[in-house]
Amino acid sequence: MPHKLDALSLMDSVGPEVDEIGSINTIVVLKGGKLEGRNTDVLGIRNALLSTLSPEPEEGEREKEIKDESHHPWGKEKSGLIIGGGGTTRAAIYALSKMGLSPIHLINRDSDETRSIIESFPQYELVALEEEEQWGVKEAEACQVVVGAIPSFEPETEGEKKVYRLAEKVFRMGQEVVKRGEGRQRRLLEMAYKVSS
Repeated sequence: MPHKLDALSLMDSVGPEVDEIGSINTIVVLKGGKLEGRNTDVLGIRNALLSTLSPEPEEGEREKEIKDESHHPWGKEKSGLIIGGGGTTRAAIYALSKMGLSPIHLINRDSDETRSIIESFPQYELVALEEEEQWGVKEAEACQVVVGAIPSFEPETEGEKKVYRLAEKVFRMGQEVVKRGEGRQRRLLEMAYKVSS
């Protein structure tokens, strides 16, 4: 960090997850000194979220959920949301999509960066969440998982403040849906980190 994308050019090979998400966070030294880039964020995000499910989930057995990526542990027609736009966001898109969550909404301070991410993943339904009006009851009821992938600092720019306002609406409406008894608890996975200067 923060070279998850730039370090790719130095690798002799990459893991299968890296081919799709395009960023690494781990370098494995193979026999002969060859370097292989991997992304352990994918497994970390996936396993952390799956570990929050009850031992007797509504659909299928827990073992099946962990082994079978085509399984929908949160049910069909459920969505997710990611806050951020860097390498961790790319890993989260891959992990949530493999768990059947679609669409995946993206909140980010930089609309050009968000557009670039969406273009990088044409195989998934990604939606830039840029205005509060885009998030209504339908979206709140469908959203089961939120992944935070931004550094921990106070918002200063207008773009950063907008991210916080959008996230607050998402969390508030999600809480209202659960209180009305119209859905189970949502999961929030915060990939907290701090950038030092």
